[in-house]
Amino acid sequence: MLPLPTKFFVTSGKAVSKVSDLNAFDEALQNAGLAEQNIVSVSSVLPVGIKPVRRRDLPMGAITHCVLAQQRGGEGETVSAGIAYGFRDDGFGGYVAEGHMHGTKNSLREVMEWKMGEMAKLRGIKFRRIDYRIEELSIPWTTTEPVSRRSCSRVTNVRRRRLPSMQTGQGRGPEAKDNDMRVWV
Repeated sequence: MLPLPTKFFVTSGKAVSKVSDLNAFDEALQNAGLAEQNIVSVSSVLPVGIKPVRRRDLPMGAITHCVLAQQRGGEGETVSAGIAYGFRDDGFGGYVAEGHMHGTKNSLREVMEWKMGEMAKLRGIKFRRIDYRIEELSIPWTTTEPVSRRSCSRVTNVRRRRLPSMQTGQGRGPEAKDNDMRVWV
């Protein structure tokens, strides 16, 4: 049986760096509480039965599966990045859409509404409701050096998932504990 996540949380962060895009991304992950994880991007299907939980501290070096939205920008620009997610009204899981743009949070939310609407139309479903996590940043004119911003948000959505093998203890080394979990960001 393939592993399925059972829990997730949503978080976000944003940052500006005078040094590099990498440093802005690192600080945004720090602000989202994910700087010490190994981020792995995944697509955007929420399995049947998955439950949202509060943001959790994750162990250093954890493989963290994540739907990630990010946007870079330069001095004087306004950038936004975020996600929208919703559960099907028929109870068969849900979906996440990520988005980013040079523009405002409100403009991005409108785009995200269109994306979620198109996802529902394509599948012939309706969402119970749609939740959003969108970050906006106006980058100041303070330097002639490169300035960048990245917003992480399940943008940084962390989805923590308990796998069947972890529940039974199969396939783990002697140091593993029954409370080990995988995560989705």
